[in-house]
Amino acid sequence: MRFLIDEDVDARLLGGLRRLGHEAKRVPSGTQNGAVMRLAKAEKRVLITRDADFTDADKFPPTSSPGIIHVLRNPQDRARIISGFRMLVRRCRRER
Repeated sequence: MRFLIDEDVDARLLGGLRRLGHEAKRVPSGTQNGAVMRLAKAEKRVLITRDADFTDADKFPPTSSPGIIHVLRNPQDRARIISGFRMLVRRCRRER
C-alpha cells in the first residue's frame, strides 16, 4: 500500500511501514491541510494523521481520497500502531 504520513505522526512509523513492504512518504513540514490532501490524492496514498480536521467529512469527503487513517493514540505507541496497520493491510488484501 501507499501511505502519506502527516507531520504530526511519529516519523518512526515511516520506517516501520517501509520494513513491512509498503511505500511510505512524509508530508513536508508546514504543509497546509488542503495541500496535504491534494498530495495524497495525486499520489494515490492513504493519509495517516493525528489531525482531527481530516475527520470533517464536509471538508474532506471520504470517497474523494484513497483513504484517511486518524490515529488517536497519545502518546503514540509505535509498536501498537504498526501492529494495527499489519492487521488492517491483511484485511484489505483479503477483501480484494
